[in-house]
Amino acid sequence: MTNHTLNGIIENFIASTDWRPVEQTIRVDLSVDVREYATRIKTPTLLITAKHDQIVPPAYSQNLVPDAKTLELNSGHLIFLEKPVELASAILSFCQRQAGAVS
Repeated sequence: MTNHTLNGIIENFIASTDWRPVEQTIRVDLSVDVREYATRIKTPTLLITAKHDQIVPPAYSQNLVPDAKTLELNSGHLIFLEKPVELASAILSFCQRQAGAVS
């Protein structure tokens, strides 16, 4: 995928999105503190952070889930648009390793 194509996808996404519900979701996200609950997670966990995320900076994930594997991708907040292959590969690899550990 070329940068021109990716920029077009992002521009179309931004132009076609009704941002009011997004704003409401962000307000709820900012008002909820999940840290206490996250420390209770006992299953293998992969925390994927985005190096340039200004909405949820990578530091927010530090020590969030005990023994979690953390992977930081060179992306902004819209990681699923900016780095779809890297994101999918990371998730698939993690799931395959977990499946292998259970077998």
